[in-house]
Amino acid sequence: MDSTVFNTLNFVGIAILLLFELRAPVFRKVLRDQRRMRRNLAYLVASLGAGLLLHRIAGYLPNVLPSSTWAAPLWVQIPLVFLLAEWMNWLLHWAKHENGYLWRFHCQHHKEDQYSVWLVTHTYAPEVVLSGTLIAATVLGCGFSKLALDVYLLFYSVVNLYQHSALPHSLGWLDKLIVNPAYHRQHHAGERLNFGSTLTIWDFVLFTIKWPSSRHDAVNPPSIEQTPEPFGFVDEMLYPVSPSRWIETRELAPKR
Repeated sequence: MDSTVFNTLNFVGIAILLLFELRAPVFRKVLRDQRRMRRNLAYLVASLGAGLLLHRIAGYLPNVLPSSTWAAPLWVQIPLVFLLAEWMNWLLHWAKHENGYLWRFHCQHHKEDQYSVWLVTHTYAPEVVLSGTLIAATVLGCGFSKLALDVYLLFYSVVNLYQHSALPHSLGWLDKLIVNPAYHRQHHAGERLNFGSTLTIWDFVLFTIKWPSSRHDAVNPPSIEQTPEPFGFVDEMLYPVSPSRWIETRELAPKR
């Protein structure tokens, strides 16, 4: 897919969801919180940079990987790409919660008690680039087309924003397949369940699923004062290489 088309579709989908999010009192409240907004804006710049870099890397990978494109039609490739990429995302996400050291590269995403789309930006950018490159290389290395990968990446980008909304969005019967805000809130509330990135399928298969009681199930994450990890962009970026903080929280991390 041409990068201009990809970025345009991505921008339109995200812009629509952000317009809806302006209706949420939590989202508007955060806009008035200077401490959080400084952190949010720093994460926004870092995550945008990581996203642009990752898309460039994904576009370059076909040039360095063995040329073994699978001849199957796109309608066959796309669901298989979704299953493979989602399984890898599930495994990486589960590992970052189960392993104390890997948690240090993921806790930034959970260090927030105001559940809104700002959470999408709260990631450790180098780890995102590394994980994304691994998934893209695996998908393309298996012979799937770049177009099939781009369809998944677009879906991932939009659904990732959708599931972190402060609003009780629902897609009706598709909530059983696509992760919605109520489903993902339970994961952010501290449950070691619901690791699916955009789809619920691997949570169902691997018995890590917990359905919300309804789309209005607004379970909130624990207070930032109740969690041991640092708060603040610079401290959180240095957290993985800070031995003192590692000793302090290594036993607590896997329980989150």
